[in-house]
Amino acid sequence: PLHDLERNGPNLQYTVWWRRKDSGDDWTNVTTFQSKYIFHPTETYVPYEIKIQARNDFGSGPESNIVTGFSGEDKPREAPSELRVSKVGSTTANIHWKPVDLSSVQGEFKEYRLYYYRESSLVPGLVVSKEKKTTGFYTTVPEPSGIVKDLMPYSRYQMFMVVANNRFESPPSNTVEFTTEEDVPDAPRFFRIYRRSLDTLHLEWGKPLEPNGILIGYQLKYRRVNGSRLGPQQIETFRQNVTQFTLRLPDRSARYKFNLSALTKVGAGEVYAEESPTLTNEGEDN
Repeated sequence: PLHDLERNGPNLQYTVWWRRKDSGDDWTNVTTFQSKYIFHPTETYVPYEIKIQARNDFGSGPESNIVTGFSGEDKPREAPSELRVSKVGSTTANIHWKPVDLSSVQGEFKEYRLYYYRESSLVPGLVVSKEKKTTGFYTTVPEPSGIVKDLMPYSRYQMFMVVANNRFESPPSNTVEFTTEEDVPDAPRFFRIYRRSLDTLHLEWGKPLEPNGILIGYQLKYRRVNGSRLGPQQIETFRQNVTQFTLRLPDRSARYKFNLSALTKVGAGEVYAEESPTLTNEGEDN
């Protein structure tokens, strides 16, 4: 709207002009005292040319520039179809789908939006979050595809897809269920080292929160520390139900660096590193 100093006379009004762009139609107009006007009916999401002119009792001012505006969007009529997966790894999946006719989007095409969630872990008894996640794909090719990332290994997933404009989503596509492959585990949940006596260290650890597969055991690598030098590496392996180990020390001043990892059939997972506690007083646990 014009400022008070720009009115230059009484009874300020605005004439709003519009016509469908590239249609060859004549301009339609209405005059209003307001600085807002809604015209209807219109077709869904079509471009209109619009201009405005102010007038008072002394006559009309100059016309504004012409802008292009679109009528409102509506819910897309078609859903993506034939959603499927072609290659599933431990954390990624390749997906494919049949696209919609873009004229059915009834608005500006924004993206194909995939909804997916982790339905369960394939590890018996492991409770998981079923939080729904989304990822978008902007593509207009005849045979679209994409990659879903950041999946959890050794899990069962469900997914479906919609097409979206700026305001609405289409009905959902078919629902697809798939399972991810096994991977190496996360680090053990904890790893603690106690000095039980002058000549022994007691080690305890917890199972990984995300085993990412079926645990088959643990691997402990350790070296003696002698100043800035490290001794030869030694390795101990344990069954999956063993979560503790006692190491006998060659002398009371011996110190060690430990690396503990869980194992699946894929291999050793993330390492939990610890160093043996320093002896302070005889017989004291640290």
